[in-house]
Amino acid sequence: MAKKPDNTLYLLGKYIGLTTLLPAGALAGYLIARFLERYIHWSGLLPFAIIFGVAGSLYKIIEELLRDTRRAEERERRDANGKAGPRP
Repeated sequence: MAKKPDNTLYLLGKYIGLTTLLPAGALAGYLIARFLERYIHWSGLLPFAIIFGVAGSLYKIIEELLRDTRRAEERERRDANGKAGPRP
């Protein structure tokens, strides 16, 4: 039976995309805080908005890593059961 091709490029693309989440979250928090400071006149929000953006990004990164770990464990379990042979 032919072996499946390695999905290294898929994972590389996925994890490079995840690395951009942290700075994107910080930038989004900054832009939202600047908007609120300028047009709604709420002052002092900048540090809190940046921290909130970074925290949201970290949550998403951890969620994706846990999902990938769960999938890898299920795949290993399924492969181990399939290689053990049929059950009587």
